[in-house]
Amino acid sequence: MATRKKDFRPDIAKNALLWCARHCCLCGKACSTGIVIAHIDQNGSAKQDNAMPLCLDCHERTGSYDPKHPLGRRYQPDELWARRNQVYEHYTSHLVPPISYSLTQMGRTLPDVGFRIHHLGGPDWARVRVWITLAQGRTNLRPSERVEALQRSLPVEPQSQIRR
Repeated sequence: MATRKKDFRPDIAKNALLWCARHCCLCGKACSTGIVIAHIDQNGSAKQDNAMPLCLDCHERTGSYDPKHPLGRRYQPDELWARRNQVYEHYTSHLVPPISYSLTQMGRTLPDVGFRIHHLGGPDWARVRVWITLAQGRTNLRPSERVEALQRSLPVEPQSQIRR
């Protein structure tokens, strides 16, 4: 079977169907095999961000609005993206364990700051990326100023503890 120019790749379709658990992203109906991957923006690309799983009824409704005979309101791409993201969140939130963190400096001086990450989802590992902005007073410091500020506050051998 030949694919049209704007058909979604199989991996994109698979992700979309998994993320919504084969439920329509407009009406929420469980669809089994009666589901299509529609383009949110008809002029957009065939990428993951433009894919929206819809039941056959909702797919027909999203494309059948006639601006010459305007009854009701046409689905707008922003509304479709938001609704799709709500459905994805509903069906995938259990897959991402909650993570809590705390940043403390109790009894410490810079750069000795405590950072604790709690993974509340069980024994599985979670990868986190941490960005820290060092500020002095009300001014955020540029990277070179951060190193200098940390060096001034370090009691012993700053070069061994700071990566440039």
